[in-house]
Order: sequence, then structure tokens, then C-alpha cells
Amino acid sequence: MAAFRPLLLTIVALCILSGDAWADDINYASGYKNKLEPFLEKNCFRCHGEKVQKAKMRLDTPRFKPTDPDSFDFWQNVLDRISSGEMPPPEKTRSGKTVVAKPNLELTADAKKISEWLSEALEQASAQASKAIRAKGKGTLRRLSRSQYANTVHQLLGSKASKLLINTFPEEFLDEGFDNIGSSQVMSDFLISHMIKTAEDAVEYTDFDRKTATREELKEFATLAFRRPVTDAQIAPYVRLAEKATATRAYAAILCSPRFLYFYEDPGKLDSYAIASRLSYYLWNSMPDKTLFKLAAEDKLTDEEVIAEQVERMLKDKKAELFINNFLRQWLHLENITLLPPDEKKFKTFYDDALEDAFTTESFMVFKYMVDENRPVTEFLSANYTFINNDLAKHYGLDKVDKYDFKKVTLKDPSRGGLLTQGAVLTSTSNGIETSPVLRGIWVLQNILGLKKPDPPPNVPALAVDTRGTRTLRQQLSAHTKSSRCATCHRHIDPLGFALENFNAIGAWREKYENNARVDTSGKLPTGQRYRNIGEFKKALLSRKDSFTQGLVSKFLTYGTGRKMHGTDRSEIKKIASKLKRSGYGLRDLIHHTTASKIFLNR
Repeated sequence: MAAFRPLLLTIVALCILSGDAWADDINYASGYKNKLEPFLEKNCFRCHGEKVQKAKMRLDTPRFKPTDPDSFDFWQNVLDRISSGEMPPPEKTRSGKTVVAKPNLELTADAKKISEWLSEALEQASAQASKAIRAKGKGTLRRLSRSQYANTVHQLLGSKASKLLINTFPEEFLDEGFDNIGSSQVMSDFLISHMIKTAEDAVEYTDFDRKTATREELKEFATLAFRRPVTDAQIAPYVRLAEKATATRAYAAILCSPRFLYFYEDPGKLDSYAIASRLSYYLWNSMPDKTLFKLAAEDKLTDEEVIAEQVERMLKDKKAELFINNFLRQWLHLENITLLPPDEKKFKTFYDDALEDAFTTESFMVFKYMVDENRPVTEFLSANYTFINNDLAKHYGLDKVDKYDFKKVTLKDPSRGGLLTQGAVLTSTSNGIETSPVLRGIWVLQNILGLKKPDPPPNVPALAVDTRGTRTLRQQLSAHTKSSRCATCHRHIDPLGFALENFNAIGAWREKYENNARVDTSGKLPTGQRYRNIGEFKKALLSRKDSFTQGLVSKFLTYGTGRKMHGTDRSEIKKIASKLKRSGYGLRDLIHHTTASKIFLNR
């Protein structure tokens, strides 16, 4: 929701019409009563008050106590909605049967003031709350994800075990697209029994003799598996198991131990061993190597310069490709291509030309190039280049490349370039048969503007009105949003998807729909910036590059720490984004800034 900050700040500013002097020190109670409440009463309570609670939001009862995490998140959401231009809606006057939205310029000026005050109040509350939160720790206990488990066992035991694991481990629940969020991970009896059997099979498949094992051998293995030194008391149960049963059972038990499955991180500043694990699972999606273990043993990973050196070393290692593949797959929601594959009859070329592999390869190579060359993250929106092979060139309507392999090409057409026009994104945000402005709009809302998808009202079907006589999806959705229950959300979501309607369900260019109706890609951002085509749409998004950058920082930190970002993380995220701006927005710099942040180095 970082992209909504200006609007939320604006809404807060709208709460105050007067030119009163603003106190330097925030008094939350008096500030609410004298500044925020009058604005909310004038502009918000009629839709979010005692009688009506649109979008399930009520603003006349919550306490303004932003030092409390729940209260902070609530009011941060309010600020985001205001600063994005989403709320309050324009005033409406009725002329005959037509409802006309009229902007209120005076209200906009008020919004700027209230935005400044609310932003300052939340920033101060974040600083006050962060000390207490840091003392008791942030985030829940998290375990290795499916891919992390498989990669770690592969590193411990070998490739045969890895191949066995990756195909049999249960799929993970995705939260905000990521599979490693501790608060959303599930541990069940079924999963535990599956892990025991999988661990035993993995040990059996190794090339080592597991009939016998000494205390030191088990201790050495456990130290690697637990990712920190093991005491004699901790290894004793496994030694007894090896003596009473078999070494295979003892090694398998180590791979089922909570010390292996979970990340053990004490509240507050992380120690060197915990930092070694955070770095390795962030940038390699697997356990630390010998170098990280050695630095952890010497307690050097609390040094900022040492961390920076290790990040550079790790990004240059081929194992960094595991990070790129895993992060991209989850960030871009590429699993949707498999879950909702394109119709085989309608999109035969998708299968004949192996476009799914080509799409993911293109996204991977663009991302890797941007990391290797430290290209600005704004090129996710505006890049005038991509990587293609001949099949992808034909699909995109571009000149053939010199050979079958992928090659970097310069794009002359502004309709191509950046994430939004990549086949992987366009296909994963379709339903396999046709395009969906709603799905694509939500993707842009969450991944580009950094906003949360609003919850739909209860008991609302996909299209709840008669759409007969409509020729395009835009007309259908326009009929759909005549319902006041739908319009609140869809007037901000749908235009973001309309901008991508020149691309069909597998990302090929089109000027008309199958019924010969012309495609209309015009629309406007929640902040009111208008666009007529994909080129103007990308420029409009670029005008909000600071908000995009904050959202991107949040995504990287969510993935790197295994927890969702909270409202009280906003201040640190803004600092990282500001540093990134000063250094030229480089993607490699972003990774360095996140690993040096308080969020990454603390629990």
C-alpha cells in the first residue's frame, strides 16, 4: 500500500481546513479530536459510520492509538486510501438521470494538510513502538519451505535425495504469493509422518554407509543440519537411537528435528549463525556454505562490511539462480500458468512453440541481467530491451534473432518492454481462455502500486447483473459496476487491467476482440492520471516510482525474512527506498540495502 501513501496523507490532510499552527510534538488524542475527527466526520462517516460501513470499514468508532500495532495498521490503511486518491470519492451531483462526479479543489488542499499530520503521527508512533517490538521480537516461528527443505537435503546428502524430495513434498500455502511466510505455514500429523518417511528414504539413497555412526559423525552432521553448533546434550538422543536402532534412523531423526525444520532466531538482534541462515536462504534458497559457517563461528556476520562482501560473493555464485527462479515464480505468481493453463485448441501455438518455458526464461534473464548490471528497478516498468528466442520473437511480432538461443534485443515499440508486457505476467493473469481486466488489475494493484486487494462484499457473484447486449469485457464490467457494492473497488481495479487489453490471454498483440470490437485501453490511475494506451500507462506508473520502489522493497524483505511487513515497518522501508533512490535505484543495490536493514538483521 506504499503507493497510496500520498493519497492517505491527502485524506488525512483533508480532515483539516484551517490554517492552524501544527504542533511539532504529536499528541495523539488531541490531534485526533482537533484535526482528524472533523475531517472524517465531514467526508467519511456517511459511508463508513454507524449506519453504513462500505468495504467493511467503520471510522467513527476505532481509537486513534497508533503505538498499538493493530491501530497503526488500521490508520495506515486509511492514510493509504486517501493518499492514493481512492478516498474520499469526488462529490456527486444529480442532473436528470446522470450522476456527475465533481472534484472539490478545496478538499484536496485540506487533504494535503491532513496527510502531513497523519503521516507524521504514524512515523512518530512507529519509532516509539519499534523499540518495544524489537525487544520482544517480530514475526512467528517459521520452518523451511518445500523448496528450501529439498535444497538443504540435497546439499547435505546428494542429488538422489533431492530429486526424491522435490516431487513428493506437499505443496505450500501461498500468502501474498510467497510460500515461506511463517504465520501461514502449516504443520500437521500427515506432514510430520510424510517428513519421517521422506527423511528415511533420503538417507537410504545416499552413497554413505549408514549402518553405524559415531557420536562425532552424528554431531558433525547435526551441526550442519541445525545450522549452528550442537551440544553433547542435544546430540545424545540421536546417539542412543543409532545404538538401539540404526544409524539411518538417527540421521533421519536429525532431518525431522525441529532444529532442522525451523529457523531458531532469538528476539532482537540476530546472532551470526542466524544471519548466515537468513543470507543463505534469501540468496541461495538453501543452507549456508563453509564460508558462511566459518564467519558465523568467528562472529563476524554482525559486521556490515562483512555482510556486504558476502552478499557480493553469493550473488556471483551460480546458486544465486535459485533465488532468482524462486523469487520470480512467487512474486509474479507464475504458478497460475500451470493452475490455469491456456486452452489447447484456442492457443495451439502456446504448446507448439513451448511458450511457457520461453516466457519464464525471458523473465529470468531480464531479472538476472538487472541484478548483474545493477540496472534501475524502474526498468521493471520501462525497459526498452528484453531477452527472446526465435519463437518468442514471432509471438511478440519482433524480428528474428540470429540463433535459437535467447538474445538480448532492443525494443523500438513502447508497447513492449518491462514486466507488464512479458508473456509470463500476461498469461499468469489470464484465466486460460480469455483476458481478465480484474485479475490483471489486481496484479498491478498489488505488485506495481503496492496496495492490498480489497475484500469483496459478501454474496456478490462475478457478474451480478444482466450483461446481454455487451460486446466487450469493458462493457460487461461497466454494467457490473453499476452496482454500488461493486463500484467502490472495481472503479480502481478495472482501469488498471483495461490498460493491458491489447494483449490476449497469452500475451500476443491485438487491436480487436474476436467479435471484431475494437480494444479500448484508456483509463486512469486512482490518483487521477489518465492514459490511452500501454505506453502512456507505463509512464503514469513511472510517475509514482517512489511508491513502486517502496512496494518492491517490501516484497524483497517479505521473501528474505519469511514474514509479512507490518505498518510499523514502514519507516524502515521508506529509509531503504530513499537510500536506493540516492544510489540510482539499482536492483543489486536494493538487495544490499535489504540485507543491511534493521528488518533483516532483527527478529
